[in-house]
Amino acid sequence: MKNIGTDNKNMNNSYKKNTTTKAIGKTTQSIHKNSQNINNKKKIQNTVPASDPITDWFFMSPSEITAKEFSTFISSLNLGEIDLWEEMDILSLQLEDKTSIDFEGLKDGFPDKKDRLFLEENGYKTVFSVTLSNDSKQTREMFNAILEHFPGGFYADTADFKPSILGRR
Repeated sequence: MKNIGTDNKNMNNSYKKNTTTKAIGKTTQSIHKNSQNINNKKKIQNTVPASDPITDWFFMSPSEITAKEFSTFISSLNLGEIDLWEEMDILSLQLEDKTSIDFEGLKDGFPDKKDRLFLEENGYKTVFSVTLSNDSKQTREMFNAILEHFPGGFYADTADFKPSILGRR
């Protein structure tokens, strides 16, 4: 990241550029569909270690979902301030704990062939890049609320999309 208007003498050498991008990776396993329980209640499967904060995610769903639909649902939760750019399919949320969360729709999915195969194998039609300023208890509660309302899952921005938080219907 280049700081405009700052000469190199004043730049902090310890500054690390955030270059997290979707890496080309192997998809070694398909997600196995789990059956619903007797009461048809939704369960959330969280495979993320609590001690390992992750701030770059993907939300994937077999349903076609827009940022506007996320906005409508999240507004009902009264979690914080929401900004919606409907024409760009982007939603920005600032939670009460000051964590910011950005949802950006990836209209064409992924450019990588293996990642597109992952979408196809799992029947995913919608992909959002989800960026958190902080991985907090409130963000995880919001993820769970989203997964109780929308089908799909949150996948870490890693080569194999792991860890993941999956909703079950």
